[in-house]
Amino acid sequence: HVFWFYSVRPLGDSPLLVTTIILLYCMVKLEKTKAMKWGFLTGVIFLVAMFTKKQAVIFILVLALYYLLFKRKELIKNKAILVSWLIPVGAVVFAHFFSKILFGASSGVLTRVFRLFKYASGMPFGFEAWGMLKWIFSWYLIPFIVLGILFAFIYKKKEYYFAIFLIVFYWLYFEINVDNTQDRYVLPLLSVAIILAVFAFEEISGFLSLFTPKKIRTVVKYV
Repeated sequence: HVFWFYSVRPLGDSPLLVTTIILLYCMVKLEKTKAMKWGFLTGVIFLVAMFTKKQAVIFILVLALYYLLFKRKELIKNKAILVSWLIPVGAVVFAHFFSKILFGASSGVLTRVFRLFKYASGMPFGFEAWGMLKWIFSWYLIPFIVLGILFAFIYKKKEYYFAIFLIVFYWLYFEINVDNTQDRYVLPLLSVAIILAVFAFEEISGFLSLFTPKKIRTVVKYV
């Protein structure tokens, strides 16, 4: 229902959802291979997301925090990691100061994002963003998202850490700082949710393979 509703409206939210899927794929490949190709593509896709819709600047903030927390040793030493954050962070910082010089102090790319941190406008309205996430994800998907997060930490699947960090930070950002949150604002997180849910299904299927016939395992895997 969400896809149908937004596919007929001239908004940037559905394209941003698609861009997020590609971005997460590049991040997973970068984590697995540490190849320069995937570092470059990851940096470029972050910029594509920004051009798709301005709110994707939050993705870049998440990337910076994620690397500072989990990739400090590789930030400079690993060239692929270096390129993956230098392209988007450098471009956003340049665009921010360039727009401030041309159009004034209130027009910087990062100005509105950090201003929302200051006022915490979402706090008086309760869990609006969480309500929108429940509407988009639906209750039959949420348990598998939670399982996917748990499995990622239990089995130390580092390729999913950025996805988890993104879904938590992005949700909290809108929950705390944005009032009157609409479902389309958090729509890009649906791609993250599906990836984590599919990972949970794969792990469950692998566990069941120890006890069930092959035909039943195949059915569970495709479900």
